Amino acid sequence: MASVAAVFRRKKAAGPADADERALPQGPKAPPPPTDENRPTLARKLAGATVLQIMPALRDEPAVRAALNITGALLRSGTRVIVAADRGALVSEVQSLGAEWLRLRNTATSGWLLRRNVRRLEDLIVVEHIDIIHAHGAGAALAARAAALHHPVWLITNLPDGPIDAAQIGKKPIAALMYGHRIFAHSAYVAIPIEDHYRLPPDRIAVVPPAIDTAAYHPNNVNVDTVATLRKAWNIQPDEFVVLAPGALTPEAGHALLVDAARILYNRGIDGLVFVVPGVRRSGRRDFSAITKHAKAQRVDELFCLGTPAADEAALLAAADVVVIPALAPSTDGSLAGKAQAMAKPVIASAIGALPEYVLAPPRMPDDLRTGWLIRPNDPIDLARAIGEVLTLNDRARHAMGVRAWQFAQSSFSPNGVAADTLAVYTSLLDNVS
Repeated sequence: MASVAAVFRRKKAAGPADADERALPQGPKAPPPPTDENRPTLARKLAGATVLQIMPALRDEPAVRAALNITGALLRSGTRVIVAADRGALVSEVQSLGAEWLRLRNTATSGWLLRRNVRRLEDLIVVEHIDIIHAHGAGAALAARAAALHHPVWLITNLPDGPIDAAQIGKKPIAALMYGHRIFAHSAYVAIPIEDHYRLPPDRIAVVPPAIDTAAYHPNNVNVDTVATLRKAWNIQPDEFVVLAPGALTPEAGHALLVDAARILYNRGIDGLVFVVPGVRRSGRRDFSAITKHAKAQRVDELFCLGTPAADEAALLAAADVVVIPALAPSTDGSLAGKAQAMAKPVIASAIGALPEYVLAPPRMPDDLRTGWLIRPNDPIDLARAIGEVLTLNDRARHAMGVRAWQFAQSSFSPNGVAADTLAVYTSLLDNVS
């Protein structure tokens, strides 16, 4: 199974300005890179290097937690880390990791506060011998770039976690992030429009997915009795096959597509299936009612279990035989597919948005290395075909696929896997010093 991790690597194919408010320079030209001539003291390895992480306020939020995961990995590699951020609940955690905390309000994108931040960063680069600045956010990126114009240092920025629509591309908050020598993106789906718009060389953007708590989503860490209780509540017999479609119950999530796929499979004489749609009632009862009516109209309502008892997501995934994500609209979030595979479950997902990056399937991967199926969006025939193929797997083949899915999740989405891929980008910058 080691070949899965080896084959798959989440990499994308293919004059000094003042810091006050003014038009950004044409084109996303990064600051001059450090060289032996302009920065002979620059570290050559992560061990012994000094990294400045400029973060938002240290509140207990996913983005800050993700940044601290990288901080911890840097510290374990022998790197000195300075965290520049405003106050928050996680200040003590930063310090307990072994990082140094410097209070810095870094959200300003113009005015005196930005100019003050630039001066402070210039002093830090010189006094603390900063080798790499990792700037999270537009204000941090603008200040870091202005400082790096005068004091050669490697600059890394991050694209936003959420979707970037066409109206945002080219505007100052996004354009400010384009000055990094390396720019992190959570998916190629987000990165490609940015790369095309700014005509960036492929090696400027590094695609690294957000981390998933793979320890929480691990088959061995879910209570067996909890799973048995769930299946009993669903009135599922031991020999029945559970098709689970978790997630928010909204029209664009495509749960209604399961009804048409169920009818197709029923017409083919395939039985022993139970379709579980636990749902999150963001839209009230309307969406549940629509699926119920559609299932009754197709005469497959007895195959469905809607609005199931409350349970944590890991237990829901553990109770499934296959997890279906039949999205109709593109999304940047493929974490549900990653969590399902961390639970060693095969996944069937729409080939839309970032989801194809979260499932190994042909033609991207040979059939014997697949971890699931990618289907055409809004195509119940293709969904029924994929479910039918899962059913044809014998126990040995199904177990092997589960192992591959688990391994893929561990190597690509676990905190350690994401940290390793991130640190590889840091190392690549230091290795580029000429």
